[in-house]
Amino acid sequence: MQSSSIEIPFRVLKPDHLIIIRGLVNEEGPFNFILDTGASMTVITPAVARAAGIMKGGRKAKAIGAKGSLDAKIVRLKSIRLGSLDTKSISAAIVNLATLSEPIKLDLGGIIGYNLLCRYRITIDYRTRTISFEG
Repeated sequence: MQSSSIEIPFRVLKPDHLIIIRGLVNEEGPFNFILDTGASMTVITPAVARAAGIMKGGRKAKAIGAKGSLDAKIVRLKSIRLGSLDTKSISAAIVNLATLSEPIKLDLGGIIGYNLLCRYRITIDYRTRTISFEG
């Protein structure tokens, strides 16, 4: 079985050196996402959830991150599209990320976490500002 590789561009947001990629949720967007290899789950904001039509349903949870504990709701997304990479049927936590968005001065749509990243072999090329997803 031959695997394919998809390259998508990213930008680095300084001074924190955050990797920012643009993406669609359920074909809505684009939104700004932080790529976070330390996040166990993909996260979207309530605004992205509303735009993508997924505010109903889900189960309540607590999200724990660098800023402490936050209320969350776990939902199933139809898809997240990053460039031409289309990942289907993935869980995401709906979390208010205002405490993260405000200091970096970026309208943040969410965080791409392990539950999406683990589906692919990923190569981050800082020189060309591209991420290769192979799977």
